Amino acid sequence: MLKPISIYSVTREDEDKSFGQLYLSAVDQFDPLPDFEMVDVQAFEKIPNNLTYPLVYPTLIQTVMEFENQ
Repeated sequence: MLKPISIYSVTREDEDKSFGQLYLSAVDQFDPLPDFEMVDVQAFEKIPNNLTYPLVYPTLIQTVMEFENQ
């Protein structure tokens, strides 16, 4: 089940603002990925250093943590 947390926006220099929806879900298992998807899925105890969007993810993660503590 997906729990909607918030709608967010990201503004980058010289680009239009983009929007996304942040959800929370419990994952019990991972099924095999289709060939066109990512190479693998990994679980981490801590936030990895090599994030795709290092300025965005920490804010989204903080939002999820605050949501869980309500």
